[in-house]
Amino acid sequence: MAKTAIRLASVIALIVLGVFAFAGAHPANIASAKLKVAPDGKFELRVRFDLLAFLLETPPDQTLDAAMNALLNGTDDNLSAALQAGDSNFRAGLRISTDTGACQLDAYHFPTLSELRELARANSKQRLPVMMSVVASGQLASGARKTWATYPETLGMVIMTTEMPYTEPFSEPVPPGSTSSPFGIPSRKEIETVRQQVNRHQATTRPPAPTSPVKPAPPRSIDPVRAGAAERAPVSITPRVPPTAPTVSVTRVVAFGRFMSMGFRHIVPEGLDHILFVLGLFLLSTKFRDLAKQITAFTVAHSLTLALSLYGVIQLPSRIVEPLIALSIVFVAVENILTTELKPWRIYIVFGFGLVHGLGFASALRDLGLAHGQFLSALVGFNLGVECGQLAVVALAFCLVGWFRHAKTYRPYVVLPGSCLIAAVAAFWTIQRLR
Repeated sequence: MAKTAIRLASVIALIVLGVFAFAGAHPANIASAKLKVAPDGKFELRVRFDLLAFLLETPPDQTLDAAMNALLNGTDDNLSAALQAGDSNFRAGLRISTDTGACQLDAYHFPTLSELRELARANSKQRLPVMMSVVASGQLASGARKTWATYPETLGMVIMTTEMPYTEPFSEPVPPGSTSSPFGIPSRKEIETVRQQVNRHQATTRPPAPTSPVKPAPPRSIDPVRAGAAERAPVSITPRVPPTAPTVSVTRVVAFGRFMSMGFRHIVPEGLDHILFVLGLFLLSTKFRDLAKQITAFTVAHSLTLALSLYGVIQLPSRIVEPLIALSIVFVAVENILTTELKPWRIYIVFGFGLVHGLGFASALRDLGLAHGQFLSALVGFNLGVECGQLAVVALAFCLVGWFRHAKTYRPYVVLPGSCLIAAVAAFWTIQRLR
């Protein structure tokens, strides 16, 4: 039995030590894209992404801080050469297509050396990641009825929002190396029909011109609450494209599934810090009921702050949230070392840490320009994916050592070495993220 315990402890040690290979990785920011099409068929595409990771030709979640800092601190000649190569790679990987053929770009702008240096100086306290944008514009082919986009695979996941004339914007995750879903293009006739509806609507809601001078009303007291509500009240509602117009080809169920997949990937394999936190909870919980309580508290807490942050109620900068997440991992791991059983306060501590982790999850969604009508579905889908990722981590841990957790040698050979290694990695992250 002792030899088996040693082998199992060695497996955990190797897994956690492997994390050190990625210990220098910064929290990855997901790329976002917005395609806006005008009534005359002209379009503008704006893609915001981690520039330094792209220049290093690695996905953001696999790029190390040291490599990016070396590039940013290097000579202007080296950085200019990297930007030039990145420009060529981005052009080669970006395509706007329609059912009648590919679209030609009339204008295209890739970040320049001066723009990069200026942004780095302005954000000297938090140099990484460097999020910059490529802006491209062109004309959709005449008669095209559907359009879609392809992005450089190195960008990783891209959250694309498409906005057609007089239609609600639609957002969806585009996996690396994939194309976005075909999006219906309203015809000129349909657009003209809606424009006439808008004109008639404005004509009927426009107040009639006075036929005689109107005497000013005597001054009276104003209720500031009612006055503020009146200022915020919408003046008119713009009609949308009629139901006969083409809509998004992909169903909302498919988009929901992609947000769910995105949440899963945010844990496995990209969320190393969240994985270590869940493993820290697992190591001290010899009873499944105790682990279930902690996971439930963690889930409720991060779901709450994720929702509040996404809707703009609570927001904290990543330079505060990320070190706190690392510290929460250190706390759980150290508590595993100092105590032999769960204390009553553990579930409340886990709930508090869950609130912090929820703010970290929100950073993956908050700045992506999601369509307002999809906030709820994106939130639910992403959160379900996160939960599935956490359950996958727990299931794997049970397969490796769960059957052994009631043995006397479980604590000295599994809990203590595993918690020490988790604490060491998280302490390294804390120092790194406080710089």
